Amino acid sequence: MNSNVLKETWWLADTEFPDLLWARIQVYEDGTAEMLSATGYRYKYKSEEEANSELFQDDYLPFHSLDEEDEEELGIPLSSIQIPSGESDDEIIQKMYVKRSLL
Repeated sequence: MNSNVLKETWWLADTEFPDLLWARIQVYEDGTAEMLSATGYRYKYKSEEEANSELFQDDYLPFHSLDEEDEEELGIPLSSIQIPSGESDDEIIQKMYVKRSLL
């Protein structure tokens, strides 16, 4: 069984821009990590590094590392993007894919 969550990071699939496809990694006290996908699947990893590596391989970028170039590709200010939130993971999953139309 997982221990308490120590860290949470959010990732965006850069191949989906301008749409927003999120993934979340939670790191636990015991060093293990779990990734939650927009489809609701949960993937368990031995470490945060292993989870990060998997998302990098799948063309995801950590949201906190996005820059002006990514902002230009998205076509909206990064400050206007809301990380999915909710009372439960089921509610969060419903917000992990945001279809954006190009104007």
